[in-house]
Amino acid sequence: MDLGLSGKRVLLTGATRGIGRAILEAFLIEGAHVAFCARGQAGIDALMAAHPASAKNLRGRALDVRDADAFKLWVAETGEAFGGLDAVISNVSTRLTSTGEDLWRETFETDLIQHVRLAEAALPWLEKGTDPSLTFISSIAGWSTHRRGSLRHRQGRADQLRRSVGRPSRSARTAGQHRLARTNPARGRGLGHDPSAPAEAV
Repeated sequence: MDLGLSGKRVLLTGATRGIGRAILEAFLIEGAHVAFCARGQAGIDALMAAHPASAKNLRGRALDVRDADAFKLWVAETGEAFGGLDAVISNVSTRLTSTGEDLWRETFETDLIQHVRLAEAALPWLEKGTDPSLTFISSIAGWSTHRRGSLRHRQGRADQLRRSVGRPSRSARTAGQHRLARTNPARGRGLGHDPSAPAEAV
């Protein structure tokens, strides 16, 4: 099937495994040029080695999306090298490895702020693209409860949280992503935007 993606210039975060890798490989099959990032160089090297025939269409960079300066520099260098961007997919999410205040900082930085950062950095290059699109893939952590404990216990904690804050128990970070999608600067400039469902539901 020809999806009309041949020659498209794509920037994708979190692409060495899971949904991100599936997206990358789908674009490669269609003949797109893909710049991608991941935290570890080993994963990037393994992905490149798995697609030797597409090496000319791939540009990988090891970086942490929470490193604002390195992240924005990568986006700018990619946009410059490609002469614009036709599609940007923000796919990175956190793993919920911490607790307390550190958990909130980690999840907001990774599941919300870096999406904002990418949108702002990519917009000038998307405006140079053809039928450009900007896609956010939410984290399943945005709506799932903690896996430990009984369902009744988790529901009780959710009810307690609802009562304590006086509003529906919905993840602030996922709500923030959808708020970003409604208010991001791509609206009104001819750019598509898609606040996708949580990763495991995509």
